[in-house]
Amino acid sequence: MLPNSNNRDKTPVEFSIVFVEASLLIEYSLALDLGLFFQPPKSIKIVKEVLKVNDTLVYSRTDMLEIGNVNSLAGLLIDKFDNNTSWIFDLAKKNMIGNELFLTNGFKAMFSPKLVGIMQSWFSDKFNINYKINLASLSSITTARARRIEEIVDSLNLLNNHIRFEATSNNEMRLFSIIKDVTIFAEEIESEGTLKFITLINMVLDAVDNGSTLVIDEFDTSLDIASLLSVVTVFHNDEINTKGAQLFFCTHNPIFFNHNLLRRDEIKFVDRDDKTKSSILYSLSDFESSEVRKDPNYMTDYLMDKYGALRDVDLTAAFIK
Repeated sequence: MLPNSNNRDKTPVEFSIVFVEASLLIEYSLALDLGLFFQPPKSIKIVKEVLKVNDTLVYSRTDMLEIGNVNSLAGLLIDKFDNNTSWIFDLAKKNMIGNELFLTNGFKAMFSPKLVGIMQSWFSDKFNINYKINLASLSSITTARARRIEEIVDSLNLLNNHIRFEATSNNEMRLFSIIKDVTIFAEEIESEGTLKFITLINMVLDAVDNGSTLVIDEFDTSLDIASLLSVVTVFHNDEINTKGAQLFFCTHNPIFFNHNLLRRDEIKFVDRDDKTKSSILYSLSDFESSEVRKDPNYMTDYLMDKYGALRDVDLTAAFIK
């Protein structure tokens, strides 16, 4: 957001995503005119909206609407859809609304509610973004899930005691610690790291069971590194991750820069330009193979600032001044 604060002209905000669901490669992109930064827009305008399925254009919408090859959506179109019925295309073009998505309005109503349903279900059920690992998310888990989490935690031998979930009078799950046959609210005795790791186990189970995409910010905050490394290996294990779940996480810890853990194309850097305040995203695989060490980790070169995205912070000099 910060780079946009100096803009004097209205610049569209762009969003794009590519994902696979129901054996379909779906590409959706969107550009919105939200007005000037920090100024409430008089109205939101959709500048551009594009949908592709299996590398085939379905529609492209700007001020005009271009309908692509909808025949490529065989089995997903509304019943008795006739591609030669030109009046449907004319009606769709005439009824576009500048501040409403064509995807969830005209396209859904006149072309393919099935495809829109697939996309909406993926966003709501399989695209899990977490800015904070919160224990409260465990309150709605099932009894079967609670037992699985208990078994996993006990098998890891991370605690000197046992944990157990019990349902409250409101039918919500509450986490307890059991110490010498005494049951105590877990949040009153367990460390923040332990509580976060138990919550993380539930999130990983969700992802693996459903083949969903799990996105976590500040992945390693208050959490044991060895445990986190094992989480990453779960997603790489084809015997466990049979549905193709994905993990994206942000971290400041270079301990993850290990070729036994992550491929070069899986390691991304975010580097901020001090002048424009814009961030640049690039991959370790963007560097020539001769520039990247073959030894077990890339951490040494990263700490020597060979790959960028490393801030030069000298707190001592700041205090002396």
